[in-house]
Amino acid sequence: AAVGLQSRPREDLDHALLDLGAALYRRFDADRAGLAPGRLVDVRYEDLAQDPAAALGGIYDRLGLPHAGRIPPLVEAYRAQVGAYRPAVHEPCPELRRAIAQRWSGYAARYGYSLDSPAA
Repeated sequence: AAVGLQSRPREDLDHALLDLGAALYRRFDADRAGLAPGRLVDVRYEDLAQDPAAALGGIYDRLGLPHAGRIPPLVEAYRAQVGAYRPAVHEPCPELRRAIAQRWSGYAARYGYSLDSPAA
C-alpha cells in the first residue's frame, strides 16, 4: 500500500507527499481557472483559526450565500459546545524544511507565507 496505518513507512514518503501536494495544486489551479469570478474564496488558515465565526460568515457573504448573518452565531454556539481547539504543532527536520521550501515556495508566496529554510 502506498499509504497505510501501522505499516512500514515508505522511505520516500515525505517526498512522495510533497509531489502529490504539488500535483493537487496544479489540478486545483487548472480547475479554478474555469470558475466564474466570485465563485471561490481564499481564506488564510490563521484567520480561520483566530476567528472561525467571522471567517465563515465572511465566506458566506462573499459567495452571496443566503443567511450569511446566521453563520457566526451558529459557529460560536458549536465552539462553546465542543471547547477550544488546539492545533497540533509539527516541526520538520532541516532536510525536510529545505525540500518543502524548494517545492512549495511558489505556492507559499502566492498566499503570503514564507518557507525560508533555517540555516543548517
